[in-house]
Formats: sequence, structure tokens, C-alpha cells
Amino acid sequence: MTKMNLLIVEDDLINQSILSMTLEDDYNIKMADSGEEALEILETYSPDIILLDIQMPGIDGYCVCDKIRKDNIHKFVKIIFLSGLSDKEERMKGYEVGGDDYVTKPFDEDELLAKLRVYGKLKTTEELDSTKSSFLSLISHETRTPLNGIIGLVDVIKDEYSDDENLMELLEGVSESSDRLLDLINKTTKLCDLKLKGKLNKFKSPISEMMNDIIKSYQNKLESKNIEVILSINSNTEFCFDWLLIENSFKNIIDNAIKFSKQDSKIEIKIEEKNDFLQCEFIDYGIGIKEEECSKIFEEFAIKNIIHHQEGLGISLATTKHIIELHKGKIKASSINGKTIFTILLPIK
Repeated sequence: MTKMNLLIVEDDLINQSILSMTLEDDYNIKMADSGEEALEILETYSPDIILLDIQMPGIDGYCVCDKIRKDNIHKFVKIIFLSGLSDKEERMKGYEVGGDDYVTKPFDEDELLAKLRVYGKLKTTEELDSTKSSFLSLISHETRTPLNGIIGLVDVIKDEYSDDENLMELLEGVSESSDRLLDLINKTTKLCDLKLKGKLNKFKSPISEMMNDIIKSYQNKLESKNIEVILSINSNTEFCFDWLLIENSFKNIIDNAIKFSKQDSKIEIKIEEKNDFLQCEFIDYGIGIKEEECSKIFEEFAIKNIIHHQEGLGISLATTKHIIELHKGKIKASSINGKTIFTILLPIK
């Protein structure tokens, strides 16, 4: 297994020796005697974790940490402060300048090793997640243009050879597959943009107007399966959310409910203020979800053999979860005997 890179910034020679002997078997170690030397080393060295003393001659650990956090090159590095200062104010100052954790000297060897393992894994996970999102975003953007070209050409051929029924049937299959692929690309792009930017544009609005507009937008799909929507809203309050994103998340759930509802069934939507939350329940009476799969359907690119979760819904529901969590809310799914309930809690204070 490849060792992680560790930079130890410590001016005390005895502590340097102890840390080096404790960690040299598990990490590639570079040592700095001062904050100035640490910043110089970072120009050519990329550590995974930095153990950073606070009280040093020259610039102190807080200043070093602040400078590192302003350099995008080392945005994933984990910084653990080492200090003999143990009061709350000192620890809080460390977190404020971008430190990830705090170990008090004299340190406990087992605790230090445990923290290094945890932050090493966290750093790797964050890097992989960022790389995955960037890659998916790039692929999605680069694929959309040629795919739109294919869809346009198919439409031209349809107009030119509309009398050829066999050709029309084949082109309809191409159109359907292209539309599904474009929908998947758009959803993937949306999720990647949310994860990379993660910003909310909040404004006040009542929820009733949005819900009525959403239901109207699905009127044709609802009529094709003779599905009745029963909407109950027990609130006239104007809530401050990013309503464009909330609308997107609600549409994902309603689209899912329509797709898997039985013919001549119903979808219930119940919205009410509950304590400090806006509770939104979406209930459909379709084929249901296995109990053990209810927590997995919000994962990105979730397993295809989940009956209630096909044709790109892994992207839709993952996006919905991300939107709700950006609002500091929660979402869960439950299902019994074909009755499936998606519950969203959005904090209103």
C-alpha cells in the first residue's frame, strides 16, 4: 500500500524525534522547523496531512494554516494542529482559520494515529468525489451537443420521409432512445453543477402556487394513466427557499410516482408545517420498494435491479437528496404493500 505524505511543522527537536519515530513506518515524512519553512516546502511538496504546531518562532501555526487555505493547490490537505494550548478559545481559533482537528501536547500516540487514519481516508474520498463530479460534468457537457445534432437530424428525416411507415417506426425508436439519453445527460449535469457550486438563490414564496404549476405540467401524463392527484396544503406561509431547486426536486419525485403508479390509481401530496419544519409527503400506490432498498435509492447511479428505481432515477433522486440537504433538510423513503411514501423535511427557521 502506498504511503501517504505527511508534513510535520514543529520547532521542538524532541517532539520532532518522537513524531518521526511514531509515524515513519506508515507515512512519507517531511519536517519543517518553522512556518516559513513549511510554506517553502509546500511549493514543491504535496502532503495529504499536515501536523502543524501553533506556537513557533516567526509566523505562528494559525497564520500558516490561513495561507494554506487560501492556496487552491492544497484545498484537500487535512490540517491537524499540535499545541500545548488546550483552552476552548485557542481551539476555536484553529477551526476558524481552516484547521480540521486539534491534538493537545503531550499527545496520545493511539489517538494521533487514529486521527491520521480518519483524515487520510476523508481526504482521499473528497478528492475522488471531486474528480468524479468534474469528469461527469465534462462528459455531460461534451456529449450534449452531438446528441442534439442526432435528434435534429432524426426530425429532418421524419419530415422528409413521413410516408414510409417502417422508417417512421425505426426513427421513433431512435428518437425515444436519444431523448432518454439526453434526459440522463441533463440530470447528470445538474447533479454535478450542484455538487461543484452548491449555492442557493433563496427568495420568499408560498408553496401552493408552485405545486399547482407542477401538477399542471404533468397533466398529460396523469390523464394517460387516469391518475388522480390529491393535493393537501395546510399552510399559507411564504417560505424562503431556493424555489427553482425545490421545484426540480419535487418534480423528480412526482415523475417517479407517475411512472410507477398503477393505471386508475392516485397520488397523494400532503404539505404542512410541523414544529420548525415544512413536511412534504408524496404517496403513490404502485409496485413499491423493498424495505432494504429504501435507503439506497438516493445513491448516485443506484443499483438497476431496484424495481422502483430505473431509467436514470439514480441521478434524479440523488439530485433531489442533494438539493434537500443543501437546504439543511432531510428526505427518506418508505414502502409497504405497494404504498410508497417520500417524506421531505425542510427547516423553515
